[in-house]
Amino acid sequence: MNPFRILQLLLVSATMSRAAVTPTTLNRSRTATSVTITATGTSAFLDGAAFPLGVATPVTAIGYHELVVTDPALTPQTQTYAFIVRNAERSSTEDGIPTMRPWRLVMDAPTAFAGQRLTVMAPAVYPLGLPVPVVARLTKGESAGAMAGDPLFLNGVVRAGNYPANPVLVRRGWGSTILAGATVAGDVSFDGAVNGLEAEVPVSYEPTTSWTVRSGAIASSQDWGSNARIHVTGTISVAAGATVTIGAGTVVRCAPGVEFWVRPGGEVKINGTVSAPVVFAPDSTSALWGGIWLQPQSGANVAKLTASGTIFCCWGANQNWFGTAPAGEPAKDFPTHRSQEPCVAVAPGAVCSLTDVALVGPTGLSQTRGAAFAAKGGSLLFTRVLAQRCITGGEQESCPALEMDSCAFLEMTDPGTDVDSDAFLDADNDGLYLVPSGRTFNLRKTVVGWTKDDGVDTGADGAGTVNFYGCWFENAVHEAISNSGVDRVPRSYDGVHFNCGQGMECGYGGPRSLVNHCALIGNMVGARFGDNYGNNSGTSGSGTSQYIGNITSSGSLLLYNYFRDAWAMDFSRWTASNERFTMVDSRVTRSADLAAQNGAEDSGNALWDPASEGEQLAVFMPVPGSAVGIDFPVAKRQETTAAWPAAFNVRLSTFSSRAVAVKWRVAGRAEVESEEETAIGAGTVNWVPGETLKTFAVALPVPNPHGVIVVTLEDAVNGEVTGAPLLYFPPSGPPPADLVLVGKSAGGWSYHAAVTPGGWTSATPWPAADGASRAWTHPEFVESATWYKARTAPMGWGSIGATGALLTFGTTITERPVTVYARRTFTVADPAQIQSLKVECMADDGAAVYLNGARVSPISWGLDSGTNVGGAILYNQLSSRFQGNGANERAYDAVTLSGAGLPVLNAAPALNVLAIEVHQNTVDSSDCSLDGALSASFTAPSTGRWGLGEIGGKPWIYWTDGAWTLESSGTLGSWVARPDLSSPTPVIGAEARQFYRFRRP
Repeated sequence: MNPFRILQLLLVSATMSRAAVTPTTLNRSRTATSVTITATGTSAFLDGAAFPLGVATPVTAIGYHELVVTDPALTPQTQTYAFIVRNAERSSTEDGIPTMRPWRLVMDAPTAFAGQRLTVMAPAVYPLGLPVPVVARLTKGESAGAMAGDPLFLNGVVRAGNYPANPVLVRRGWGSTILAGATVAGDVSFDGAVNGLEAEVPVSYEPTTSWTVRSGAIASSQDWGSNARIHVTGTISVAAGATVTIGAGTVVRCAPGVEFWVRPGGEVKINGTVSAPVVFAPDSTSALWGGIWLQPQSGANVAKLTASGTIFCCWGANQNWFGTAPAGEPAKDFPTHRSQEPCVAVAPGAVCSLTDVALVGPTGLSQTRGAAFAAKGGSLLFTRVLAQRCITGGEQESCPALEMDSCAFLEMTDPGTDVDSDAFLDADNDGLYLVPSGRTFNLRKTVVGWTKDDGVDTGADGAGTVNFYGCWFENAVHEAISNSGVDRVPRSYDGVHFNCGQGMECGYGGPRSLVNHCALIGNMVGARFGDNYGNNSGTSGSGTSQYIGNITSSGSLLLYNYFRDAWAMDFSRWTASNERFTMVDSRVTRSADLAAQNGAEDSGNALWDPASEGEQLAVFMPVPGSAVGIDFPVAKRQETTAAWPAAFNVRLSTFSSRAVAVKWRVAGRAEVESEEETAIGAGTVNWVPGETLKTFAVALPVPNPHGVIVVTLEDAVNGEVTGAPLLYFPPSGPPPADLVLVGKSAGGWSYHAAVTPGGWTSATPWPAADGASRAWTHPEFVESATWYKARTAPMGWGSIGATGALLTFGTTITERPVTVYARRTFTVADPAQIQSLKVECMADDGAAVYLNGARVSPISWGLDSGTNVGGAILYNQLSSRFQGNGANERAYDAVTLSGAGLPVLNAAPALNVLAIEVHQNTVDSSDCSLDGALSASFTAPSTGRWGLGEIGGKPWIYWTDGAWTLESSGTLGSWVARPDLSSPTPVIGAEARQFYRFRRP
C-alpha cells in the first residue's frame, strides 16, 4: 500500500478515536450517584442546556442524559454520549428514573360528601375478648342517577363517638380498623360519621359465650347455623360431596395456625350479610390463624368457596406457606413472589366467589400479616371485596375467570414499613399480580393503592388481556400498572392513575399497553415505553432484553407528571423508541414530550390548555366539579424550628376541573394562646386544572424572637382546607444520647447447645432450670457446667466467617446443634428514664429473643411459639426462616420497644439479661451465626407546655411534649386515650361536648 495512504488512514483513525469527553467510557454507561465530565470542542449541550467546556463538571441529576459535543477536529464533528446517572435506591430495572415518594394523603373537601352514602360493616352480636373488625365504604348517592351505589373515591376519616380512639381512615372510599376486644357486656353501637354522613351500626357484646368446637375431617355436609359460635381448634378439611354452610351473624374463632382445606368436590358456603356479617377472627391480632386452601380439581370435582357478608380478620400464620407441604396433601403449585400464607388460595379448577367481603389485616405497624389471595387455574369472582393491610394482594395466574367489580386492594407493605412513609421498597408488595395466560381478566370500578411496589403487575410472557374499567390507582411506589411479556395486553379505560411511580408501563418483551380516556396525573412518569431490564448491548435481545411491544394513549390526559408525561426510551438499545408509543387525541403538559410523541403515527395531540379544557377533568373526579381538599402533605404538624423546611408543599386531595386557590400566612407569637402576632410572610398559591402540588418559601427569622411560629392556610377558592395548621417551636436542646447496654461483637456471652436426638449425645436438649427453679431467660439464672462462658460474639460455625468463639460440637454436620441458647447480663442505672429499647439480633436461621424472660422478637424472625401445644418453642423446632449464604446471614434484624411494649428492667446493682435462642432451618445446616445487641433511648426532662389557642378563627389544643398522652371524655367519668390525635388538634364543638386531659409518663 502507498505509504502516504497508510499515514492518512492512521491520522483519520487517531482523529476518530480521540474522545471529546472524559471519562472516555461515558457513552452507554450507568454510573451510581454522579459522574464528573470534562468536555472539549467548540460547544457542548447536556439535555439541551449549555454545558461548560474544559471544566470538570459533576452531573448528579438522576436519570437518562444525552451530552452532545461539537468539535471540528472530530469525525463526525458532532457526537452524542448517552448515559445514566443511577438511582441508588432503585434496582437496575428502574435506575434511570428518580425515586418516587408518593405524596401523603390529603382529606377531601367536606362538601364533596353531601348527598353521598356511608356503609359500615361490623358484627351485630359479638363475644367478649376477641378483636372486632370494622369496615367502612363510601358510595355515590341518589344524585348520581344510574351510578348511585357505585364506589365513591373520596378520602376521609370515619369517627365513632362510642369508639373515639378508633377512627377509620377511608382511602378512596374504603377503610377498616380493628377494635380491641370488649371487656364488658352490653350494647355499644359503632356510630360512624364522616363529613355529615352517618351510619349507626348496632354492636352488642355477649356476657357469656358457649363455643362449639370444630376440627378435623368433615365427611358429610354440615350446617353450622346462624348466629353460631364456632371455635376451630385444628385444621378443617371438607371432603368431596360435603358442604359446610355458615349462616349470618356467626363468629368463627380460629386458633393460631388453623387452616381450612376444601377438597375437590367440597364447598364452604358463607351466607352473611352486611348488617349481620360472618366473622373469622383469631384470639388476638398477634395470634394469626392460617387461611383457606381450595385444593386442585379432580375429574369433574372442584373445590368452592362462596361467601357474602363476611370479614376475614388477621390470617397468614405460616410465613413460608408456599414452601411447606403437609404430608399427604397436594403440592402447592402456585406462582408467588412472596412466601406468606394467603387468606384464600385457589388451586386449578377451584372457584372463589366473594360478595361484600373484607380481608382485614392487623393495624399494628410491626405486626405479622399474610397475603390476600393466590390463584393458579382457579376462578375469582369478586364484588365489593376489600383487601387491606396485607403483604401483597397476591399472584393470580391462568384463571379461567377473573372478574372484580367495585373492589379495593389497599396498603400492601412489609411489617414495620408505614405505607404513608417515604420508604422506598422493591419487595413485590403489589396490590395484585395478574398473569392471564391467554385469558381475559376484568376489573371494574376498583381502587388499588398505597402499595410499596406496583399497583397491578401484569408481567410475564404469554398472551392474555387484563382490562381495567373505571379503576382508580394511587400511591403505588413503582407502577400503577406494570406490564411486560410477549403478547400481554393491559388496557385501562376511563381510569385514574395518580401519584404513582409510573402511571402505565410498556416494558420488556412484546406487551401492547393501552390507556383510553384516562387521567395520568401527578406521577413521576405518566406513560412509558421501555424499562431498564435491557442487556445494555445496544441491540434487542430476547426475554427481558427484548423490546418489541407498543403503548397507545387515546383520548387521555397525561398531565403535570414530575419527570415525564409521555416517554419512550429503550435502555437496551440506548435510543428513543417514539414509534412504539402512539398518542391520539391526548394532552400533555411538557412540550418536549409532545414533540417526541407527535410522529407520523400520532394525531390530534396538543399541549394541555387548562383554561379551555379544564372541564374535561370533571368526569375523572370522585365528585365531578366539587370542591377539593387542600392541605400540607406532612407526617407531623408540629416541629421545632430546627426542622424549618426550605419550602412548604401544599397539595390538593385530587385534581380539579376548576382553578383552585388558597391563601397562606406565616406568623410569630409569644405563645399559641397569644392574641398578638407578628407577620412573617403571606401569599396565595394557585392551581390550574390538573395541577395538584404547589410550594411557597418563607425564610425563618434569624434570630428567632418568637415562642411559636404558626403556618396556616385559609380563604380557599374551589377548595376547602382539610388539615391542621403547622406549629414550629424553638428547640429545647438535644435529647440524651443513646446508651449501649449490650454492644455488637461483645464479650461476656454464655451459650448452651441442643442437638438432634441422634446427634451429639453429651448435650442436654434444653437448658435446665437452676437450683432455684429459675429458667435460663431469668436474669439471676445460675449457669451450670453445661454452659460455655466468657465467649465473644458473633458465634457460629461454617461458612459465615464468624470472628468470635466458634461452636465446635462433633466433627460432622449432623452432629452440630439444631438450637443454640445464649445469654448476656447487663445493668441499668435508672430504667424509669428509658423511653425505648432497640433490640438487634444476627441469626442464621431463626431466633427468639427475650429480655428478663419476656419475648420481644416477632415471629417473622422464624420462630412461632403458637405452632406448638402450650406455646412452647421446642429445642428441636426448625426455623421457618431460611437465611441463605450471603449478607443476609450476617445482617441484624431489629425491633424497637416502647410504651406498653417495654419489658420490666431492674435497676442496678440488680442484673438484667438479654437471651437469644437460634434455631436452624434444617437438621443438617452447614452454618450458624449468632449475635445480639441492645441500646436504650432516654427521655429528656420534660419542658413541655400545653394550651388552647385560636388559629384561623378556630380553637386548637396543642402540647409540646410528644410523650404526653391526650385523653378525652364525654362525661368526666370515663377517660379514653387518644393516640389518633396529634398536636395541634381541633376542639370538638359544644354539640358533642368533650373534656380533655393529659397523662404524663
